[in-house]
Amino acid sequence: MHIKKCKNCIYLAEAKGEGKTVFVCVNRQDFVGRLRLVENNDFCRNFQSKRFIDRPTVKQPTNGNIRFIPLTKGKIAIVDVEDYEHLKQYKWYATYTDGRYYAYRSFNRTCMSMHRYIMNAPRDKVVDHKDGNGLNNRRSNLRICAIRENVHNCRGRYKTSKYKGVCWNKKVHKWVSSITEKGRNKFLGHFDDEADAARAYDESARKYFGEFAYLNFPDEIDCAKEKGL
Repeated sequence: MHIKKCKNCIYLAEAKGEGKTVFVCVNRQDFVGRLRLVENNDFCRNFQSKRFIDRPTVKQPTNGNIRFIPLTKGKIAIVDVEDYEHLKQYKWYATYTDGRYYAYRSFNRTCMSMHRYIMNAPRDKVVDHKDGNGLNNRRSNLRICAIRENVHNCRGRYKTSKYKGVCWNKKVHKWVSSITEKGRNKFLGHFDDEADAARAYDESARKYFGEFAYLNFPDEIDCAKEKGL
């Protein structure tokens, strides 16, 4: 909360007068609609606080390939050094949607996401973050795709299980693994172990969705690739 003084009021304006800066108010009580000279520490009942938007002060990384861009809500976007100089001229803010933070800016009375701006995506396409981090806007982490492909890379809506494609069946007291492909739900089996059910989902997700699959255990896939499996 800001102290109720003219210097913190949205109605305060600066004006040049006889070689010095003076302060005027356009909504001073008893002078509404007329300019009135005021002092910084004056106050009236028409006070309305300015909206201050705080962005963190960031220290740029030693990695010469990436840069940080400060956002609102204490968040930071990661971008390629090649895009940094152009992106930093705008005031970006953080917005939270569908369980993730994204970077946006105002544009022609609407808003534009940083990831769409970087990729210059056509209107009928979306931009997917490969690692699921909506603030990692390096080009290597972004890909243009169809909406249905982007959906495959979304994390699950956790209700009875912390894994995507898994739920608890009270009747049989087992974990159920299933996957939706082309609008049809496919049953993958019952499991005693929750993680085993999640791995069954991962196997089918890789089969049906390829690189767009959201995996419960992506590290296991990376290890298998390294071993040539």
